[in-house]
Amino acid sequence: MTELQRRLESLALRVRQGIRPGLSGIRELDQRCGEPSKQLRAVVVAGTNGKGTCCRALEAIARAHGLKVGLFTSPHRSKFNQRFRLDGADAADAQILRWMDAVDHREFTFFEVSTAMAFFGFAEAGVDLAILEVGMGGRMDAVNLVDAVASAVVSISRDHEAFLGRELHQIAREKLGVARQGMPLVLGPKMEAYLGLAEATGAQVLLNGRDWRSDKRNVDTSSFQLSRPAHLLFDVLWDAASVAVPLAEALGLDDSAAHAQGLQRFRHPLRGERIGGVTFDACHNEAGLQAFAHWAQTQAPKADLLVALSGRDPQLLEPFCGQNRNWFCVAAHHPKATSASVLARWLELRGENVEALNSDTAFELLCSRRGDPQDSLLAFGSIYAMGPLRDRLEKDEP
Repeated sequence: MTELQRRLESLALRVRQGIRPGLSGIRELDQRCGEPSKQLRAVVVAGTNGKGTCCRALEAIARAHGLKVGLFTSPHRSKFNQRFRLDGADAADAQILRWMDAVDHREFTFFEVSTAMAFFGFAEAGVDLAILEVGMGGRMDAVNLVDAVASAVVSISRDHEAFLGRELHQIAREKLGVARQGMPLVLGPKMEAYLGLAEATGAQVLLNGRDWRSDKRNVDTSSFQLSRPAHLLFDVLWDAASVAVPLAEALGLDDSAAHAQGLQRFRHPLRGERIGGVTFDACHNEAGLQAFAHWAQTQAPKADLLVALSGRDPQLLEPFCGQNRNWFCVAAHHPKATSASVLARWLELRGENVEALNSDTAFELLCSRRGDPQDSLLAFGSIYAMGPLRDRLEKDEP
């Protein structure tokens, strides 16, 4: 075991401590490290779904403008380093170790430490722009310690209700906590109902449908019109990516060609991602699964399905049932994972043809389908299962 592996194992044990809502922990840790958060020109992106895709698109647009960019997202697919990107590449092991040495203290949570590592690492690297994805909610999330120069809320739907509340306006209020008075706040499509809450923050609100527009093919701002890239398979992915355009424009990034280049070049693994005949998507909550089910029913009606769930009711799979598909189930690598056998049993009771797999037989299935026609197998659900399988498949490509 390497020193980094040992340190990461120790850090991972703190996941079991749970979540500590609020900024007191990250504030104290940031102060111990010399307050690197105050050295960053940062953007904070929140949203129930799509925030990671928006961050990836913004990263690519900013880099196409010549900026040095740091990107912090969560969770990772299969390697902790994937949470931290500098100029489009995952952080190296040596950087991760150095950042851990600088910030890690045992009394702080996993997410507080990883967030402080992003602050420290991006400040050390002297990035021109730090893009920070909210882990959960917004107002009380650790990344919200920064004094963001702009922010976005991509979407609002129900998730993490024990922490954020059950009512959509409660959830919206938490997510809109990333706004800063007098600074740009971009709202994603279909968020008109939350305009009052957004304006109450004192931010410069950029509302979809009023200050910028998007449809299934284009995005329009005050400066330019851009077309949807072909690699964004799902409408919800385009909805999320399109938010990056007015957000970048609000940051003063106004080169139309660089915007177009960024949208064409950016990729977000596990979000509508095709590897041969396999299509991956890490949809995991109700809104995400419903959107993916609609796409699957209309665009891939004969595809087989490989699924994993973590901390979710199998009832969320109902929109996929009754379509004469072959199902395969695998367990995620997570304490809240639903076992493959439990998922398979639930599907069998609904008359589905299903087989429970372990991670190795699931990987063999993916390998066997890689050479099949497009969308032969749809692999979706928990990132804690699909992430390691996807990365393993990519490494094994001929």
